[in-house]
Amino acid sequence: MEAKTKTYRSIVAKINRHIKDNSWANTPLSRWYVGITNDPCRRQSEHRREFGLNILYYAVFYAYSKKIASQVEDYFSKKGTSNAPGSRGATDDSRWVYVYKTPFL
Repeated sequence: MEAKTKTYRSIVAKINRHIKDNSWANTPLSRWYVGITNDPCRRQSEHRREFGLNILYYAVFYAYSKKIASQVEDYFSKKGTSNAPGSRGATDDSRWVYVYKTPFL
């Protein structure tokens, strides 16, 4: 198993804290979305077009590389967030990890 970088561990810890601080005790992890992008503002706009202004607690973290960003996304996908596993639309410059709470649908 490949050792994870300090950046990876730091971002995972920050996202876990962000989720904990912005969830009720019974909020399922599946209400959260963790993705990667090369343009966090554009992705936030795209998600807002899909869900309206109902996405909550949007936060962004710089991962320095696509590899680290993808590892973080994969970790949360396996943990139960609503994003699908794998970096479907990611490009080599997708170095940002973002998280938000999805609305009730």
